[in-house]
Amino acid sequence: MDQQNSGEHQRIAGRDYNESTVVTSLRLYVTTRSSEKLDAESLDNERLFRYRFGIDVGREARSDVLQIKAAGRYTDRQIRWLIRSGQLKSNQTGSKLRNRSLMMLIAGVFFSAVAALFFASIIAQIHYSKHASDLLRLAGIAIALWCWYASTRFFWNLFMGPWFWTRPAA
Repeated sequence: MDQQNSGEHQRIAGRDYNESTVVTSLRLYVTTRSSEKLDAESLDNERLFRYRFGIDVGREARSDVLQIKAAGRYTDRQIRWLIRSGQLKSNQTGSKLRNRSLMMLIAGVFFSAVAALFFASIIAQIHYSKHASDLLRLAGIAIALWCWYASTRFFWNLFMGPWFWTRPAA
């Protein structure tokens, strides 16, 4: 009989078997550890750091990213989006959080407005179509609304979110 324990410590559970921690994937490992422990381990473990933040950089840059994360109280997800948006620049020698620009917010609002107009026109075409049944219209409108939501969320995470997240403390 083999039993796995997804907790942190090994223990003797009874007379017939021994429970031990078996980590089968990085995903399980990341979900069962505290953020503080993961930060400490990510400094020395580049595979864990790459899994958490999506970049492969040297130890100095990993240390800088973890300091920025702690100072700004960012989540792993926010750090990934800061990297994708270009607000957090990293190379092998270090990482730096760029000054926020109002152009990021303006670009996010512009792209969201263009997406809203695009999907509104699609919804209008579907709604006023005389050749589609009511069920087909409803399905088309639902798909267009979902696509609009997904695109707006993408633009929020890429442009507007990082602008708000990097606001100076009041």
